[in-house]
Amino acid sequence: MANLLNERLNLDNDDTPKKKKTKKIKRKKTEPQSQIIKPINKNEVLEKNNNSIYDEELEALTADEYIREQKAIKKSNRKIYFTKIFMCFMCAYLLFLIYGVMVTNYDYDEKGNVTAQILSIEDIQNQNEYSALMGYYIEARNIYEKILILNYRYDQSEEDALDLVPEYETVLEDVNKLIVQLKAVTPSKQYSQAYSLLISWVDTDIASFLQEISAAISQNNAEHMQNAINDKTRTYNDCHQLTANMISLGEHVKGVSISELKEWSPEEFLKKEMGDV
Repeated sequence: MANLLNERLNLDNDDTPKKKKTKKIKRKKTEPQSQIIKPINKNEVLEKNNNSIYDEELEALTADEYIREQKAIKKSNRKIYFTKIFMCFMCAYLLFLIYGVMVTNYDYDEKGNVTAQILSIEDIQNQNEYSALMGYYIEARNIYEKILILNYRYDQSEEDALDLVPEYETVLEDVNKLIVQLKAVTPSKQYSQAYSLLISWVDTDIASFLQEISAAISQNNAEHMQNAINDKTRTYNDCHQLTANMISLGEHVKGVSISELKEWSPEEFLKKEMGDV
């Protein structure tokens, strides 16, 4: 019996779980490494400090040079700007002087010296009025010159007279435009008579002649041709009267030239344009 109990106890002991044995890994203890301190090289430290100081000085110097360059550029630009303004002013002044010399009339004093005419405000106003009248006179005279050339071509009989009719009618259109402009002018008392003569010459003489000569040629009408001949003579005579009146007025206006008026005549114009007439 005792032996059976011992065997049962031994079997029970074998059934109990065996504990696993774990091996512990032993780590080697590492001793802390002592920090390696290199010896300080004074020359290297000084060299680094010198280099940093040199870089800072170089940057400061570069900034100063840039500022100086910018100031120099601005100063140069200002000089160029004011120089341009000065040159423009001098050119304008020179042109003004040249213009003044060209438009200024000169007289001779008692000693024979050349002196410039001195114009008052009234003289300038008078000059402007006469110049406006002269402009209308020249425009009317240009129309008359066209008529002189057409009449010369008609008298030469070298071309068909009917071909001249459209050209006479074109000149008549220019006359009608000028009449409208002249009648819109309100002249002063000093020039009212001259304007009346000019309007009469353009509206009564020239316009009437152009109408009659066109009708005479296109209709082959003797009556219209006789009227055209009469208008042609009256236009020529009134042209001389009007030109003489313009010269007389211009002699009392300071600052205007009437030399061209004195030299012009229908005969001289045709001689210049057509040769010996």
